[in-house]
Amino acid sequence: MVKKSVMMKKNKSKINYPGWELKFFDRSKNFRQYQLELMKKYIKGNVAEVGPGNGMNLNSYLGLPLKINLYEPTPRLFKNLKKNFNSIKKILFYNKKFDG
Repeated sequence: MVKKSVMMKKNKSKINYPGWELKFFDRSKNFRQYQLELMKKYIKGNVAEVGPGNGMNLNSYLGLPLKINLYEPTPRLFKNLKKNFNSIKKILFYNKKFDG
């Protein structure tokens, strides 16, 4: 069997992620607690969270690291993060898109 290699052009169009499912995860206390229990032993020092959405995970681990870098590509969610967490000095915010 011969495999064909297909090259695809990168789609340069801007995709705006609506985050429709985040409200369901955010309301689920058991799910967020489960996530934290799996990760909290690794959350220390300088931490980066890519795609923090509305910051609900951030609320769970806020006291653990020394410095937090949040990379949120969606403009609406980035604005929400800044509004809700801008007063916390150990948090740096980045509105960045990552290309794979």
